[in-house]
Amino acid sequence: MEEIQNKLETVNDLFNNLNILNNQQEGISDKDKLALTIKYKIFSDNLDTIIENLTDLTQDLTDRKSILPENIINLCYNNRKVDEICKEFYPLILLSIVNKNFNDQRNL
Repeated sequence: MEEIQNKLETVNDLFNNLNILNNQQEGISDKDKLALTIKYKIFSDNLDTIIENLTDLTQDLTDRKSILPENIINLCYNNRKVDEICKEFYPLILLSIVNKNFNDQRNL
């Protein structure tokens, strides 16, 4: 929980800085303003997700019961499988890259 609190404090500091800079937008082209508007929309959508997550966590603690939805259970399972596969194949991929680099150096 402390890690989450630290991250939220960092987000708050960054947002305060963003708010100050946003009020000083002189000299920004229309094209750049459009890009910023799109980024603000994406940021707002991400905040909606964070609000949903915080609401869900609060409800879980209020009810003293937490259930993972099926899609999250599947996501955790799939992530674990991907991790297992990566652990198995990463050394082989790394070895292949090192071998290719070694052969390239030798061919110089």
